[in-house]
Amino acid sequence: MGTLLQDLRFAVRSLRKQPSFTCIAVACLALGIGANTAIFSVVHTVLLGALPYREPERLVRLFETFTANGKSGLPGSVSVPNLADWRAQSTMFEGLLVYSNTNKNLVADVEPERLRVVETSANAFSLLGTPPLAGRTFRAGEDEAGAAPVIVLSEGFWRRRFAGRRAVLDSTIRLDSTTYTVIGVMPDAFDLPVSAVRIDAWTPLVFAANSDSKNRGSHYLSVIGRLKRGATVDAAYGEMKTITARLLHDYPGEMTGRGVEVTPVTEVVTRSVKPALLLLLGAVGLVLLIACANVANLLLARASGRKREVAIRTALGANPSRIVRQFLTEAVLLALAGGLGGVLVAFGSLRIILRLAANSLPRAEGIALDPVVLAFTAAIAILTGLAFGLAPALHASRADLRQDLSDSTGKASLGAARHRALKGLVVAEIALSLVLFAGAGLLVRSFSSLVHTDAGLDARNVVTFKTRVALAPSPDSSGYVRFYGPVLERVRALPGVRAAGITNMLPIQQFGMNGDMQIIGRPEEKEISKRPFAEFRVVSSDFFKALGITMVRGREFDDHDGPGTLPVMLINEEFARRNFPGEDPIGKQIRAWSPTPYTVVGIAANVRSTGLDQEARPEVYVNAALNPQRLGNMTFVISATRSPSEVAAAARAAVASVSPGQPLYGITSMETVIDESLQGRKLTLVLLVVIASLALVLSAAGIYGVMAYTVTQRTRELGIRVALGASTATVTRMVLNDAATLAAAGVGIGLAGALALGSVMRSMVYGVGTRDPATLAIACFALPAVAILASVVPAARAARADPLVAIRTE
Repeated sequence: MGTLLQDLRFAVRSLRKQPSFTCIAVACLALGIGANTAIFSVVHTVLLGALPYREPERLVRLFETFTANGKSGLPGSVSVPNLADWRAQSTMFEGLLVYSNTNKNLVADVEPERLRVVETSANAFSLLGTPPLAGRTFRAGEDEAGAAPVIVLSEGFWRRRFAGRRAVLDSTIRLDSTTYTVIGVMPDAFDLPVSAVRIDAWTPLVFAANSDSKNRGSHYLSVIGRLKRGATVDAAYGEMKTITARLLHDYPGEMTGRGVEVTPVTEVVTRSVKPALLLLLGAVGLVLLIACANVANLLLARASGRKREVAIRTALGANPSRIVRQFLTEAVLLALAGGLGGVLVAFGSLRIILRLAANSLPRAEGIALDPVVLAFTAAIAILTGLAFGLAPALHASRADLRQDLSDSTGKASLGAARHRALKGLVVAEIALSLVLFAGAGLLVRSFSSLVHTDAGLDARNVVTFKTRVALAPSPDSSGYVRFYGPVLERVRALPGVRAAGITNMLPIQQFGMNGDMQIIGRPEEKEISKRPFAEFRVVSSDFFKALGITMVRGREFDDHDGPGTLPVMLINEEFARRNFPGEDPIGKQIRAWSPTPYTVVGIAANVRSTGLDQEARPEVYVNAALNPQRLGNMTFVISATRSPSEVAAAARAAVASVSPGQPLYGITSMETVIDESLQGRKLTLVLLVVIASLALVLSAAGIYGVMAYTVTQRTRELGIRVALGASTATVTRMVLNDAATLAAAGVGIGLAGALALGSVMRSMVYGVGTRDPATLAIACFALPAVAILASVVPAARAARADPLVAIRTE
């Protein structure tokens, strides 16, 4: 211990004598370690952190897979009859819980509010195993028809709306037209389902005695199962495949093309963000390697100036292991200082990351510099110190007493082995930087391609907002006649409004409502998987006009398509292409979600309804005025010449004039909707560009340091060259050629890495190839350019070499 303290004291004195070296080394390490700490904190919470349930490793999601538009094995929701058969026939699970997302209006005298609500089975909380923060959760039977309505609140909503008062327990609140008794509050850590958007409350899921509860073709349930102890995911999947095969035999018409998928819940939660987070983790790892290479270069250069010191210590009896230990102590001390700086860098970086990731990362609110992350930072700092300090320490320990104690020691050139090590580290830095630069370039090109993708609509000057009207039991007293129709009439009369409509699914969303249908006049297809399949949209008149969607043929819905008229339908170009090749679809009849067939009256242009990165899917549109039973959550789209804030205020007043207290939510512009759909990609893009830029700066600093040190070591040589007649241009060119040679070697190695990275990024790239020639060409040009620019100052210094220096020292 005494020897260690002695080494530490000496290391501190040694580093204090060279403050410039120490500050530069610590800054490089702080950037590298800080970037790793920030990204690891995200990975630790989102990918590695346990879900807020009891034994989450035993929880699995069960999907019904289906075939649609030529693709098989697509995961989807579950029908009520199939759920009943799964529960009755499966033996691998302790239980199956089901849930369905919805939205409900909190009806209150002051500040009515729109709540994100999940309807779930009564066994959900007991099966997940998370105890309530206050009160109780659902009891058996509370999800059956006729049971008294109860509700469990989330802690976030409880504190926001009720200031955390326990008196709210056993009180009642009204959602839509139903009054619920508050029975419990779940802790903030709990969420069902786990996603980027937090849930406000949970109510029992009661299966109504309607056609959906008996129809195997009506899929809307999400299912989670808890495996019995000893059961495996593979065994459960095997059993579910057997059950599915049995159902296919019993119900061939509805189950043909249907399958099953059993996936751990953790994988389902992280599936969409895992590739990007692992890419970023790998990227910051490369940045740390570059930072280590920089500091190793600095230590190698510093070690060459300490040869006389090492020789004296060796002559006084210090063995090589003691010299190595002293140099490693200094390296680890530098790394720990860099780690402390890295914590500050990570703290600032996380604030920016959380602001960007609020709506795209699940469990983002739990991301923090917790003890595990800080332990990771300490460990990586120590390992980093050992990694970049080992080579300089070994080089320093190989003392040549006769040469190193001579008077010319301080003037000797850098040894050949150390010179090769310096150059090798610079080549590695350039190669790693090129890999990151190429990856960032691919994402930039991909994002640019997405932004310029034709969505099939005109988002300019379009305001959107959502609302919900609780439906009465009878569709005759529908929300359209009582609410949507009158509101649309008032909104359209507002000054500056060009067009206004409603839809159940706003375009450019990552979800949808779809199903199969039957074209009248053709033989009925018994297998559901072979029937025409399309996204289903409920819209009003002027919807297409408000969003600037072109009518290719026929007509749009108008106000004459109302109650008492024949049902009509619009289809998009993709539906027409797939199902009416060489035919005129106008006038054809299609049966979908209704016993009465719809008549096709128009063909709309394709819209990328499920995202800019998704090709247009077959779609059908039905008139909201003729489908009152499907008017739940609806979105208004308003095209106007006035500012979005003015339109929103006027629209709010129009809604209040029809239904006082009706809450509006999600008030935004259509351009913002499109921008938010790209938020996840934008987060990855911004972070990778920042990381690549950091790598580029560190590489430039490393190249500058090596070239400057090399020029210093070659002062005598360069002076002699000048004395013998070498011109300034010749000396400058010689130094720049050395830099270009290092850059060429780094580019050659880095190009292979960039090609490999492109294959890894295949799922994240859109509109460009993973080996995009333009991106690789820019990267291969940029890195040598940076290397040469970083060498300009050392080259200019070399060109000013004084011949008298060489004469004086020889």
